[in-house]
Amino acid sequence: RFGVWFQSTDIWHEYVLTEALQTLADMEQAQPGQYARILDAGCGAGMSFPIVDELFAPKELLGIDIDPKLVAEARESIEECRCSVEVRCESVAELALPDNSIDLVLCHQLLHHLCDQQGALAEFRRVLRPGGKLLVTESCSEFINRYWIRVLFRHPDTQHTAAGYEHLVRNAGFDIQPEQVMATSPWWSLPFFGL
Repeated sequence: RFGVWFQSTDIWHEYVLTEALQTLADMEQAQPGQYARILDAGCGAGMSFPIVDELFAPKELLGIDIDPKLVAEARESIEECRCSVEVRCESVAELALPDNSIDLVLCHQLLHHLCDQQGALAEFRRVLRPGGKLLVTESCSEFINRYWIRVLFRHPDTQHTAAGYEHLVRNAGFDIQPEQVMATSPWWSLPFFGL
């Protein structure tokens, strides 16, 4: 419950979500409209939709989450977007999408919540068009396994280091170049918040 609430706060929106998506757009050097159809995997309540719309300017944005309550909230965020937005309640490990139908998959802070990480990555690879991109941001095991995180949030026992996530994505068949990997330590992830 704390995690669901926290993801609705301005702190989450400004210091986690917006910063991460801006970093991905900068790393990708994305041009507006470059990716016509974007999948926001694990979209939660849809707080990312206006940010994705602004940074990437897709024609279509598809949000998927497994939580029906969050999907209902995400549908309310659609009005803030210029692009066409569809929100579905389904598992990212069993996407009801045709092969080669997505230009860009955004996977923000999702994998560490999943038991079937390989299944989700296999689905992302299946639905991406040739030349499509998977952009991933993750909290790593060092952060997730901190005492206060374990008290406030619930996560499955499928956590990885940064190198472990990179290995997981490579094993799913994605090509990763060294310049496409960035490890950051935002203030909120540091012990005692960097004080």
